[in-house]
Amino acid sequence: MLPPLPDIIVPTTDKHRLTAAADEAFRERLPIAPFLQAELRRATFCKPGELPTGVVTMGGWFRYRIDWEPASRPSRLVYPDGYSGEEYQIPLFSRRGVALLGLRVGDRMPFFSREREFRLISVAGIEPCPSA
Repeated sequence: MLPPLPDIIVPTTDKHRLTAAADEAFRERLPIAPFLQAELRRATFCKPGELPTGVVTMGGWFRYRIDWEPASRPSRLVYPDGYSGEEYQIPLFSRRGVALLGLRVGDRMPFFSREREFRLISVAGIEPCPSA
């Protein structure tokens, strides 16, 4: 049995750009498009000042784990135009990226891996921006 889907919380400042990205993914017929559109439809949008602590946001730093593996290194969710392939970046147009968007620390979200395996991703912690 699947766990219940966690709430998704997204700042209103990201709504337009996320919606545009979802539309772009749909126009380009990317396999991730239906997942991204479905997640945005069920998201709760709130003003940045009302955003609860511990939420994965675009450009924010966090650690995550897949299934019961150890937590990742600090990672950052990025828009497609900001993705440069750096190891720490997770592109929005990826299964992991969509699954992590708007989750809170401790939330577990089911998704299908690239290998089409059912996995659970969870947010292990929110990280401060690393110093340059």
